[in-house]
Amino acid sequence: MAWVLSHGSHSVFFKLGWLLMAIGLVLTTQVKTKRSGWVVSLSILMWAYPLGELALYIKSTPRGATGFNRACAQPDSVRGYRWVERDIRYFKTAAGQLVFDNHFAVNKQGWVMREDYQYKKPDSLTNRWMLFGNSFSAGIMLETNLPNRLQELFDQDTAVNDEVYSFAVDGGGIMNWAQTFQHEVVPDYEFDGMIFCLFEDNLYRDLMVLQVTEETSYIGRIKPSEWDQLQSDWTKLENLDQSKLYWGDAEIQSAINHPHKPFSWPLKTQMLSLLKGSKSGSPQQRRAASNIDELQQKIGSDKFKLFEQMLEWCKIHGKQVVLASVPSRTGLMNRQSEKTWHQKEMELIAGHYQLPYFDGYEVFEGNSEEVVEHYWLYHDGHWNQAGSNLYAHGLFKFLGTLPAKVE
Repeated sequence: MAWVLSHGSHSVFFKLGWLLMAIGLVLTTQVKTKRSGWVVSLSILMWAYPLGELALYIKSTPRGATGFNRACAQPDSVRGYRWVERDIRYFKTAAGQLVFDNHFAVNKQGWVMREDYQYKKPDSLTNRWMLFGNSFSAGIMLETNLPNRLQELFDQDTAVNDEVYSFAVDGGGIMNWAQTFQHEVVPDYEFDGMIFCLFEDNLYRDLMVLQVTEETSYIGRIKPSEWDQLQSDWTKLENLDQSKLYWGDAEIQSAINHPHKPFSWPLKTQMLSLLKGSKSGSPQQRRAASNIDELQQKIGSDKFKLFEQMLEWCKIHGKQVVLASVPSRTGLMNRQSEKTWHQKEMELIAGHYQLPYFDGYEVFEGNSEEVVEHYWLYHDGHWNQAGSNLYAHGLFKFLGTLPAKVE
């Protein structure tokens, strides 16, 4: 009966449930007859399924949850989306455990930095870096994110007069960066150089969008041509995840203290998965592009052109550009003597455009499993506070090796 009630009347499982109940009714009429033996055997088989569901449910872990304590994000035609609150709580649970529960600060300009930005530099001696990155740089799951930590290191060193402004977009990539660079950074700010903190697929990504309100939530990446559809009826965009993202503080505390474990027919789910088979086929190791033309083809000419335009503008206007690779958990776990495809493509870009390159993989030395266990969050693909700090320190030292700017 539970099977029947948990499915719609048009579902094949609804009909199957009624069939099983009908069979059960027939079997009860055959008890104490000559057919008792096979009736018992068939009954055992029928009971095996619900008992299997119960066993898998008991064994399964609670459902994970993640979200924010405020209506804090709105889509933005330039950035992709904009934070609209100054202090935001962000949490995540997985497998019945708390992964993080963090408050992050947003400045007046809507970026995840403690200090507000000034359009003009305080003086000509100040060396201002504009940092572009994704969730590793925005670091909304950490008490002190990468750019904030980098600024702390600048402030502690009396030999330098550097500052960093972050334009990192959680979940973002080249589409978000290029629009922000063109419409905000270039017309509004004085600066001396740019730092690209590039995760594996940042140059491959479409425009990241996010909305978190009390009524609706969505998150995902869209084509620029889909922006009008996003504004008129975003529910028709298939790439958007509409999972719950708005949680009040009381809800968050309840999710942390009492992880939700709904009954979702785990055995049926596994059986269907086996019947359907894997759509992706056997996993294949990603191969690095061998030359810049092949890389452009891999990334896509439109996205690659946006990246080139940013580099070209900096070259024309005498702004230094630094390329920095941000390692992935899988990249570190699977690294051997040979470099990853990500490292190879970063070296290809740096060599072709003659850019200083900071290899972030080299910061995390030692046994791969031990490194990931120490510097990455559990049940999450991002580094923890120690990992972010280690990377920030390595990047800080690398920037110190660059030639001083010439006025």
